[in-house]
Amino acid sequence: MQNTELFLKNSQSAWRLIDAAHTITLLAHQKPDPDALGACGALAELLSSRGKKTEIIYLGTGRDSLPFELPSLQENNHTFIPDLIISCDTPSPSRLYMPEAFKTINHIAIDHHQEHSIPALYNFVDTTSTSSCELVYRLITDWQQPITASMANMLLFGILCDTLSFKVPGTTAETLRTAASLIDYGADLAGLNAAMIFHTDPAVLTLWGALMINARYNETRTAVWITCPNSLLAQYNLTEKALNGFIAMIPQILTIDVVAFFYEYNGMSKASLRSKKTNVHEIAKQFGGGGHIRAAGLSSPLPLEELVAQVTARL
Repeated sequence: MQNTELFLKNSQSAWRLIDAAHTITLLAHQKPDPDALGACGALAELLSSRGKKTEIIYLGTGRDSLPFELPSLQENNHTFIPDLIISCDTPSPSRLYMPEAFKTINHIAIDHHQEHSIPALYNFVDTTSTSSCELVYRLITDWQQPITASMANMLLFGILCDTLSFKVPGTTAETLRTAASLIDYGADLAGLNAAMIFHTDPAVLTLWGALMINARYNETRTAVWITCPNSLLAQYNLTEKALNGFIAMIPQILTIDVVAFFYEYNGMSKASLRSKKTNVHEIAKQFGGGGHIRAAGLSSPLPLEELVAQVTARL
């Protein structure tokens, strides 16, 4: 992250660029989570209130559910060519909707992931921050712009989801101060925590029970891994959405260092990694993935069983 003096200088320069733009496109990563969508949504509301034409776009299909509406949200499609692009919560250009017409447009990137590689004009990247929503709050504050209750809800929901309600390692006093300020602006903490409950179908419980029965761990009991092939989802007549929240639950009930969860999605084998001590970003990077030191993920064309064997060998 830039030092405070440089951050403030770049922040004001970025705001002048934003203020001069008439049309602004906000980009979230492929299969966006509440941190990406909350950051984009809060910025879109602020910019729209200043007369800017905005839309939010994400690559591919599918996204996490939200307890609020994003009216300008587009999936894999744009309706205008913008004067300016702002991307949120995305470290790699390959995970952004970026048609040829967008590639020469000025770009501001806001992110908290390791290995950030987007060649933006201004990069506000802080890998010590627990969420991109926290960075967006800092920028809006630096710009001395108003935060409405709906913007506060969007930002706090992103923070809650990325920190698992302030449980993840790396949650700082600054994170808590930001959350407290957002509550002062009107964010509904109790309502947002309730919205983090993913499921209404009790069949999810039986699936999760089957997954935990099949858990495996290494000899030193420092790592545990769980595999969910598509055949298991079909057995319970569920989709991959039934897996939401599963990987986050295991570290909360075990003191074990590393948890790995393997599953299939859109013809690819995927792994989600969580840890208390180990740098799982470095493990994911060996397979073309990435993320954070304590939370990372990867996708692979390898058959699921082969990916499991290769990744667990690194554990």
